Amino acid sequence: MGIQIVATDPTGRPAGARVEREEPCMCAQLAPTWDLDLARADRADLAAHADPGCFMCGGTGLDVVSTTDPALEMGICYANARALLDVLGIGWAECGEVSMAGARRALMYARATFARRAPAIVAARTLGPFEAILGQGPARLDCTGDLPRISTGPTVLAGAFDASDLEARLDRFEALVLAAIDAGADRLTWG
Repeated sequence: MGIQIVATDPTGRPAGARVEREEPCMCAQLAPTWDLDLARADRADLAAHADPGCFMCGGTGLDVVSTTDPALEMGICYANARALLDVLGIGWAECGEVSMAGARRALMYARATFARRAPAIVAARTLGPFEAILGQGPARLDCTGDLPRISTGPTVLAGAFDASDLEARLDRFEALVLAAIDAGADRLTWG
């Protein structure tokens, strides 16, 4: 589970032009060279194994997908998003928005205070290589067993996280902000 941080225009729509790209169609996945990465797939092999009646590719083995520019969005899990928003000084919220000017100020603040603040943020987030986080959900009454009990949510696995991971996410956020400014976005939204 995670959130998407997306550059949006003044109307609230994703900023930038729609991008069309080809990707291997699922109907041809029995082809020996089928791969989600089109560079590793053989187009003739995809066409030979494609379903001629496929509504997505029409039997070519290649589906044309229309999407937003990947440089204008960033997918990140909740725990990493919380750490990123904390280091940016924006504050955690499952959904929200920040203006482009606010995002640039947050980046300057994060870069200026990273060495001092990152260790505490990482310490609050860091677990062992893979540790279970028990009960990180809302409390609710669970009546599925023999006796009713209070359940606090699912058990999830979380991986280790260090200052270099946080800095990599900060670098990716900076690239998102720069691409968003070039695309004419007026804010970043997440949720």
